[in-house]
Amino acid sequence: MTQNGFFLGLQIKINKLSGEKFILPADDFTRHAFICGSTGTGKTVLGKILIEEAALNGISSIVIDLKGDLSSLAVPVVDMSPEELSPWLKAGRTPSDTAEAAREAAADTRTRLKHFGLTTEDVRELRRKVRFDLYTPRTKRGIKFSISELCSAPDDLDQYQASEPENVSGMIQNMAQSLLGRIFPNANPRDMIVEMGFLEEIIRHLWASKTPLDGIEGLERLIDEIRNPGFKTIGRLNLDEFIAPDIRMQMIKKMNSLLIGTQRSWFEGESIADIVHPLMTSAETRVAIFNLSELESFSDRSLVVSQLAYSVFNTYRRSHSDKLRLLFYIDEIGGTESSGFFPPEPFSSTAKPAVNLLLRQGRAFGVGMVLSTQNPGDIDYKGLTNCHTWFIGKLLTAEDRKKAMEGFSRAEIRIERAEDFVRDAREGCFLVRTKEGKVHQFQERWLLSWHKVLGNEDLDHLRKELRDKNDYLKACQLSHDGDVERSIDLYRELIRRNPAEPGNYLDLSDVLAAGNRAEEALEVLKESVKNGHVSERIMMKMGRVLILLGRYDLAEQHLLKALSTNQSLDEAHYLLARVLRFRKDLDKAAWHAGQAGRLNYQQEEYWHLKAWIMYERGSFQDALTALDNALKIRPLVPAYCQFKALIIFSSGQVKEAGQQLDSCADDGCLTHFLRGLIAESLKKPQERERELLLAADADKNFAPAHFHLGRLYFEKLVLDRALAFVEQALRLDPNEPEYWYQHALIMVRAKLPEKALEDLDKALLAKEDYRFLLLAAELLEQQGSSGKSATFYKRVLAVDQENLRAFTRLADLLMEEDAAQSLALVKKAQEHHSTPELFLLKSRAHLALGYTREALACIDEYLRLNSSADAFAWNLRSAIFRKENNWVEVLANFEKMAKILPETPEIIIGKVEALIKLSRLDDALSLCDTALEDYPEHPGLWQSLSFVYRALDEEEKALYCEERIRKIRSFSQSPS
Repeated sequence: MTQNGFFLGLQIKINKLSGEKFILPADDFTRHAFICGSTGTGKTVLGKILIEEAALNGISSIVIDLKGDLSSLAVPVVDMSPEELSPWLKAGRTPSDTAEAAREAAADTRTRLKHFGLTTEDVRELRRKVRFDLYTPRTKRGIKFSISELCSAPDDLDQYQASEPENVSGMIQNMAQSLLGRIFPNANPRDMIVEMGFLEEIIRHLWASKTPLDGIEGLERLIDEIRNPGFKTIGRLNLDEFIAPDIRMQMIKKMNSLLIGTQRSWFEGESIADIVHPLMTSAETRVAIFNLSELESFSDRSLVVSQLAYSVFNTYRRSHSDKLRLLFYIDEIGGTESSGFFPPEPFSSTAKPAVNLLLRQGRAFGVGMVLSTQNPGDIDYKGLTNCHTWFIGKLLTAEDRKKAMEGFSRAEIRIERAEDFVRDAREGCFLVRTKEGKVHQFQERWLLSWHKVLGNEDLDHLRKELRDKNDYLKACQLSHDGDVERSIDLYRELIRRNPAEPGNYLDLSDVLAAGNRAEEALEVLKESVKNGHVSERIMMKMGRVLILLGRYDLAEQHLLKALSTNQSLDEAHYLLARVLRFRKDLDKAAWHAGQAGRLNYQQEEYWHLKAWIMYERGSFQDALTALDNALKIRPLVPAYCQFKALIIFSSGQVKEAGQQLDSCADDGCLTHFLRGLIAESLKKPQERERELLLAADADKNFAPAHFHLGRLYFEKLVLDRALAFVEQALRLDPNEPEYWYQHALIMVRAKLPEKALEDLDKALLAKEDYRFLLLAAELLEQQGSSGKSATFYKRVLAVDQENLRAFTRLADLLMEEDAAQSLALVKKAQEHHSTPELFLLKSRAHLALGYTREALACIDEYLRLNSSADAFAWNLRSAIFRKENNWVEVLANFEKMAKILPETPEIIIGKVEALIKLSRLDDALSLCDTALEDYPEHPGLWQSLSFVYRALDEEEKALYCEERIRKIRSFSQSPS
């Protein structure tokens, strides 16, 4: 989430919420800001957002909390889980109601964050980067701090007095006035002019002598100085003439009462100066929250604000900066003239001079004030002209709107229908005028902290948790910074210290899993279960770790357990969808991914996963719909844009896919991969190879790029490279059947059929694909395993009922043992196909069954349809007539064959056989003699000649022919 500026929410344009972020530069706030809006308009949330954004930008804050709702910034939530939120929801609820409320609150918070593009990781980032301290006066519910009207002089008093004497006098006057108001609460200030002047001189003298005035010791030194002043005159009067000793003693007694009994507790704890100074000097970003809800007196609250403002001024003023270094936030500056920090003239308060000082001079040293109110009628608008950024929410009354408009005018703000907006604005919607004078409308984002008003019980609980939580946050930070071992040690110490806290187990398992120590992570989660933590989160976390370990069956079991407890766990549905997708159970995976999206529409990862699942199912339109949902949430994610191009390409729209790619801002792995596929489709081999290599180089873990490179090199017959790329794809995704099929094809080409069959077995475990079955059947047939081969051909037909290859090969295999079944298969094939070859196969089946007429009809149909008929068809026709002893037709078939095809020895042998049967011995003898001139070493022709001589009763010549056959065969078998 880290960015340059304060991300406050989403812009409203033409009365509609846009997806455009509203971000203000951090340094705008050196010119201060003002927030006003009626109760319930979201101004406190906006104030918290400003504090969070300042912290995320490395800027510390001081926060004045009057009611307890800003103190919840310190609640150390890190993942907004139900377990983490439940302790803050117990008030007035039964345990079961608390658990239900925590589940609802966690889901609601995550949904709100997602609406603004935020996640629980952003919550963790805030907690890792920032130290939140909660300060409380007179009580140990937070860090106790002292409330003293006195503070020590600035270190550079002389220089400061010379350059800005009015500021020095103002601070001294403010201290004197505040202290007198404490010891004489009912006195009229006009009646205390002498005491006031005397006290100012005492403080000025102590400042000049560098006497420390902080805390109890400071008040004791002031009392001693009043008793024995270090000066004898005031103005033209000696001391006793200016103020009588009895009045001084009365002041001493009143001040002394502050050092005893319950009054002494005001001075116990850290001094304000000691709290403020580290905010500037520490490298750590800090948020110091001052919870003043237990201070019943407005004057006491005003005193704290005054002392903080002066302390900030004295600490920061000595180093000038045009960059924002500190945000000073006051939650409510309005009120009546006697109860407002910043009342209109002529009224004042203890706090107002100090606040005005920071408003006038704070920007010179990088301190920005943020003043908020729900009472726009009771504030000093003249002073607010120093606030250059104004946020106005809904104002209910016409009087308040009028006051706000008057303030706008003084702040030189101009906008048409501004009053209409502040009258009708929805909760969380604000009108803002920036430092440059630009006007915007926006809806505030949701908080990265837990939002509630903290009562006394909550503060007590917070104090008890802070030690462990601070160590926990330190462990988170160590992990984030890469100091994994120290982080693990601290998590283990937290578990030892508090084994009942499940969050420590969960986060330790995260750190271990992220460090490739998933087995250890699993053991930590098992230990958590042994300690009684059988929550849905533990089950989900175990499912996630088991996924990392590849134990998908167990992962599924744990995720289903989580869902059995709570069916609305969107993350559990999402993880289960991942498991099922990996196991290729795409129907169930699609259902769970869709369920995750329905439960949390703003989680774009859910829609992205569903898009992949639908894509893998071949449902491209459904994939586009799911991906468009993800793009609505995060429209600028390059991977989504590229994936959309892939879906479009896969649906056959090659040109449109290229156009979609051109619109993608990123030129990463998927872009190169898709360009490679497009180049393949457009028959551009060199471009295809180049783009696929770039894709594999851009992401060495992207299995499809390696697979397609393997295909490419297989087509180019570069088997070593093909094998290397396909095996890399299999290492990355061993459950993808296509990869095993491609590996099998390479093994076939490499003449390793046994290896190919092993690959096909693995492919078929994932998917009963007809291609896998067909290749396995053919390999088994080549090995002579006709029975197994026939089984696989039958499986092909079970998957693809029209597969011609499976029909013909299965019919051929069954021809000898079951010609009737073979014939039935051929007839079934002819219902779907009209290829001539089926008539040839059908003819063979009829012939095997003795149906010669039917066989002849089929072979004649084959010859009619196939003008380039091969020798086998003519031989088969001849075989039919031979079976009927129709040697005239046999001879006629061979003669026709000789006219269409080259007259091979086999054709001549067939003709000779027919001539012998027809007693045309002279023709047979002549044909053999002529053929042997062309093929003198053909044993079949010599055999035919021997048959002719025997038919002529020339035994001696027949024996000569047979001797010649033996010599030819003996010579062909010779080792030479």
